[in-house]
Amino acid sequence: MWLHGLANWATLEGDGNAATLNRRIDGVMGGVDAVPIEDLTLGVAAAYTSNHAGERVSTATGERTHVAAYGGWRDGALALRLGGDYGWGTTHVVRTVTFPGFSDTLNARQRMHIVQGFGEAAYDDVWGPLALEPFAGLAYVDVGFGAFAETAGAAALQGAANNANQIYSTLGLRLAYESEPQALQITPRALLAWEHAFEALRPEDFLVFEDTGKGFNTLGVPSDRDAANVELGFDVAVAPGGVFSLYYEGLFAARTRDHTLRVNFSWNY
Repeated sequence: MWLHGLANWATLEGDGNAATLNRRIDGVMGGVDAVPIEDLTLGVAAAYTSNHAGERVSTATGERTHVAAYGGWRDGALALRLGGDYGWGTTHVVRTVTFPGFSDTLNARQRMHIVQGFGEAAYDDVWGPLALEPFAGLAYVDVGFGAFAETAGAAALQGAANNANQIYSTLGLRLAYESEPQALQITPRALLAWEHAFEALRPEDFLVFEDTGKGFNTLGVPSDRDAANVELGFDVAVAPGGVFSLYYEGLFAARTRDHTLRVNFSWNY
């Protein structure tokens, strides 16, 4: 059994068309793993996250529930892992439009869903107390938003259902240093990886003014094609079968600064 808490904060820099986007996600996830046969691990998990994006002028907040299933198979040093996640919730958007002689604050709610799937191949190699695991993986993410209509006002907008998807590849190396057994067993860990996005990088939507019926295309902040993924942390054996973990993960690219702090506790029984 395991319990996992996270705090994520990120900045995606604007490009002159769309403003800089700041985002925060807090959440908790828990799950259960089982080994039905030798070398095969299966698991299920559930999660809840609270999400906030934007600044004083315009904000988007929401809550999401997730369910996930995953598995892993090992043959000696070779490991194969895969899994999937489905999340759903509602996003509340508050948008303020202000210019000389005009001011309006508008509200809208949108249903949303997110579907994710991943697969990974890894190979373990041990050099004394140092464990190395080069790995390569693929992930698919699909995010969909339902139709919306803002509260009445001269600047109120409406939009149809919309979705976007992305495919990511990851190529990297995990490291762990396992010292001789001692009273307080601490295992430092690290990850270095290159992440690459294959699909379109700029979100796009078609919106319509409710009063006039005139529509236009809107373009969001573009994401980066390539990013460096860095992870640092440690595991501590705190009780028979119990492990406490603390990790920092950073995603760094030309426009993106994404930081995550994770705390995890697992108990093998």
